[in-house]
Amino acid sequence: MFTTILHRIASNPWIYDQIQHFFGLEETCRRLRPYLQQTENQIVLDVGAGTGNYTPLLPPSATYIWLDNDLQRMRGFKKKWPSGLATLGDATRMGLKDKSVDYALCIALSHHFSDTELNFLFCELSRVIRRKLIFLDAIEYKESWISNLVWRYDRGSYPRSSEMICSVIERWFELEQIEHYAIYHRYLLCVGRPK
Repeated sequence: MFTTILHRIASNPWIYDQIQHFFGLEETCRRLRPYLQQTENQIVLDVGAGTGNYTPLLPPSATYIWLDNDLQRMRGFKKKWPSGLATLGDATRMGLKDKSVDYALCIALSHHFSDTELNFLFCELSRVIRRKLIFLDAIEYKESWISNLVWRYDRGSYPRSSEMICSVIERWFELEQIEHYAIYHRYLLCVGRPK
């Protein structure tokens, strides 16, 4: 019951953004910025986009497309970016044409999917992306009590090891870059090209 109440509170776009800031949004943005600066004149799909926190990192010439399955977060995105392109949808069955976007962001999303759904996610991403996937998510870190506490209350119930996530991604993508960093969680950042 307590967890359900926390999830409802965290669904509020303003509270969601505060949680993102608390858990290291600035550091995540710093790490993503070099990759996103390469998206000039490109179409960038943000899958599981939340409230669109990574939009300011894109060059002005990039076309940003928000995709998430949460209507409240879409409202939060539209409040911040009224003219932004947004679509409600399922990341495992995107209603996009093959090779219709240049880049896709997949940030803090994979831990919300079962193993089967995760494979569908990366299959769909490889289908719609022409150039690169930029992936980032928290990974399982059993040695950290803080990380374990955060996982206990997170809406996502599938924490995985870095090796497990990379093995699934590598079915569909050639990984060019892999890095790890820590704030409260440990994080995996990967960049890859569709096979």
